[in-house]
Amino acid sequence: MDKHQWEAQRQRDRLRSAFTGAEYGLTDERFRLSDTRGTPPSWAGAGLAWTTVTAWNPEGRMCSRPVNQQRQATLRASIMQRGLPFLEGVNGSGEWQEDTLIVLGARLNDAVNWGQQAGQAAVLYGLGARAALVWLNPLKVERFWATRL
Repeated sequence: MDKHQWEAQRQRDRLRSAFTGAEYGLTDERFRLSDTRGTPPSWAGAGLAWTTVTAWNPEGRMCSRPVNQQRQATLRASIMQRGLPFLEGVNGSGEWQEDTLIVLGARLNDAVNWGQQAGQAAVLYGLGARAALVWLNPLKVERFWATRL
């Protein structure tokens, strides 16, 4: 493995660690990705599809608050055009806390398209309590449970 490949792998490992260790959801109802089933978030009822997507900090690169807010407004407009209901949420914490949209009734291809348009490395896609960390380039899915904290 050359230096460029090694650095790219290190960045992927950092992003995966950030995504799998983060908290997601509403400010008063957070969840994590888990290998074991627990109590799911309230919007993740049996058989209901949902996605969590943000436009903040594309590809894990910190952007200024005004830039992130503008990017998020563009994403929100795209979701509103699709006509699906959504909840305003938050991903992460501290300096990496990001506004997010939890879109109810979204299809997987919606989630992938919105994430790609927003320059994201990954999005979350759920069906009921099952959640997938969907990597966007290349497209790869890791399965988890959405477990309320």
